[in-house]
Amino acid sequence: MRVWVLIVALLLPNVGGWLSSISVMGQVSRPDGDSWYDTINKPSWTPPNWVFGPAWTVFYTMIGFSSYLVYRDGGGFTEKSQFPLTLYLIHLFVNWTWTPVFFGLHKLGLALLHIVILDILAVGCAISFYMVNRWAAGLFLPYIAWSIFATCLTATLWHLN
Repeated sequence: MRVWVLIVALLLPNVGGWLSSISVMGQVSRPDGDSWYDTINKPSWTPPNWVFGPAWTVFYTMIGFSSYLVYRDGGGFTEKSQFPLTLYLIHLFVNWTWTPVFFGLHKLGLALLHIVILDILAVGCAISFYMVNRWAAGLFLPYIAWSIFATCLTATLWHLN
């Protein structure tokens, strides 16, 4: 039974992230350089487009495993793990919807507000996960750092455009 829980925990954030990205695929980058994202002003420290897919896959896998640890050590979806896992699911939804707001709607200010909310939820997840499993909280830290970097990038893009 736990193997299936682990598989679902690892796949859930990744599949949601992939579906979110697929929903705006042509808006991110095209070989001809004519996508919206290719044409906006960006700071010199913007990572190349190819970095984002592998980075998010690593971070999604880490937080997925983190949620598994909370589920396992909390005894399933029980009183001990219910709040952290519910917060985690809300956080995932906010994460997945940032991509369509930014790349699909091209609303940089709204995307900035969205990602600030995401950062707050991610920190809340780490804190609530810590109450169940310290390693689970630790696995969230690189994701939070990346999310804060993405917040800085979003703020700069909003300022430049």
